Amino acid sequence: TEVSNVITGGAVDLPTAYAMRAVIEESVASLDDETAVTVPSLFTPWTVGEAVNVGDRRYYATRLYKVVQAHTTQADWTPDITPALWCISPPFPLTATI
Repeated sequence: TEVSNVITGGAVDLPTAYAMRAVIEESVASLDDETAVTVPSLFTPWTVGEAVNVGDRRYYATRLYKVVQAHTTQADWTPDITPALWCISPPFPLTATI
C-alpha cells in the first residue's frame, strides 16, 4: 500500500506526495510560534500573487514569517524587506539552555 511504501522507503507517486504535503501544511497551521519556528520548511512557501491574511505564516529564505497586515504578495514585497507586512515568527529571539 502507499502508506507502507512511505514507511519502508518505497517510491511514492506525485499525487500521493502532493496529498501528503497538504496534510503536513494543514497540521502545522495549529502550531504555536515557538514550535513552528523549529520546522519552518513544513509551512507553505511564500509565493507571488497570493492573498494572505493577518496571522498567516509562510516559509521564505530559510525563515518563517507571519503576516502582520493583510495584502496580496508581490515580487518586490518579499517578507525579508517589508516589515510593515511581515514579521519573523516568532518576532523575538529564542534562547536555549545547554
